[in-house]
This record gives sequence, structure tokens and C-alpha cells, in this order.
Amino acid sequence: AIGVTNTALGNFAGGNVFDELTSVEITLSSGSVTGLTRGQVLDGDNHALVGDEIIQFRDATLISTNRYKLTGLLRGRRGTEGAIATHSSSERFVLLPSAGTGIVRPPADTSEIGLTRYYRGVTLGKTITSAASQTMVNTAASLKPLPVVYVRGFRDASENLTIFWKRRTRVDGGWRDFVDAALGETTESYEIDVMNWAGTIVRRTISVTAQTASYSAANQITDFGSPPQTQLRIRIYQMSSVVGRGFVTEAII
Repeated sequence: AIGVTNTALGNFAGGNVFDELTSVEITLSSGSVTGLTRGQVLDGDNHALVGDEIIQFRDATLISTNRYKLTGLLRGRRGTEGAIATHSSSERFVLLPSAGTGIVRPPADTSEIGLTRYYRGVTLGKTITSAASQTMVNTAASLKPLPVVYVRGFRDASENLTIFWKRRTRVDGGWRDFVDAALGETTESYEIDVMNWAGTIVRRTISVTAQTASYSAANQITDFGSPPQTQLRIRIYQMSSVVGRGFVTEAII
């Protein structure tokens, strides 16, 4: 099932729970969609790509011919939470097959990253010249580490700040008791940008190899003036040896 959105999917900051506040209407050019139970959705069914965000939907209400309203949404699936606030109308809609079946990832060398390539989707019985070219730039999104979560900070009596977070992984991330999720990278490393309050200037970049970073009161005074800041805007990136910075997590601590 593929089509376009008729309405803009709204922003949602509620986290990993069902979004009962927003909805999206779609018109399909092929295929159909059906609603499922809450349990079926939690088991992994009804994934769809809307714009650049992967969602899951529980309810699909037929409004008119080939037009549906999707509600009961799980947002920012598969590490796409960075796209939650980016939507507009007339975006692509693609229903994704369950359990990853039917999705093909063309092989590509890292030398292809950032380059424009031309593709043609040729239907059965047609020649290559019968199809129009479509451009695509390989952004290596699937190689970027996922944004970290649970960012928090602690100040000691001298106003030195310690920042903590939890990493995520694209590899072997299932829940197992007493075992950490696989790293999924060559080495573990992070970069933390300390921003000005408007988020337009990087005051300092801190590089660490563990899920914690220190920002001393002295460095705060150097970066912002006296006294140390009571609130800070930071951006955290897990690093990849192939593509550098992963997807960002921004937090105010």
C-alpha cells in the first residue's frame, strides 16, 4: 500500500506510548490498510513510513474511496523520532511489510555516501528506457548511531556538572536480563555540544568514551561568564567510525 498524506501529521512529545491526540489522513494509489488490535501493533504490525518518520497505527477508518484516517499511533519507530516534528501534507506514505519481509536493501560501498545516483523502477515487461529516472543521495542514515536517551545531570556543591545518558543500538538490542545491549560500533565514543541558550552557537564540545561527561564550573564560567549556568542546552551524539556523528539528542539540563 502506497500513497500520499492529505493532512500534516502533528507533532508529539509524549514518548513511547500511543499517541491518541494526533491523526493523519492518507489517499492510497494502490493497496489498502486495515486496523489491528493494540496487541498486534505492540507485536510489531502496521508499520508505515510517513514522510521520514516510521509510525505504527492501530485504527484505519475508511473515509471515502481509497482515503483513510489513521489513529492510535506509535511515533518515531526504528530511531526516526527526529522526524516527528517535520511533517507537512502531501508526504509519501508506504505501508511496510511485517517482520521486514519484502524490503530490499541494495548493497552499496561507503564511497557511495553523499553521492547522487539515478534509479529507474521498471515494471514487468517494460524496458529501462520506458521509466523515468529518480535521484537519490545515500545519506547513510542506517549507519548513524541512534539518538541517546534518558539524559540527566547532577551538580555538586561546587557547581561542577556531571551529565549522564543511555545509549541505544541498531544491533542485537532485544531485552536480556543482566546483559547489556550490543554496542554496534567499532568503539564507544560520544560528542557533547554545549550550546548557547538559543541553540545557535556551540560554546564547547566535550568528547568522551563512556555514557557520562563532566563540565566543570570553571569551564562554564569560561564559556558563559560568571556565575555557572543554572540551565544548559546540550546536544549529544554517539559516534560512528564510518559516518561520524549519529543522530542528535537535544536536552535542557
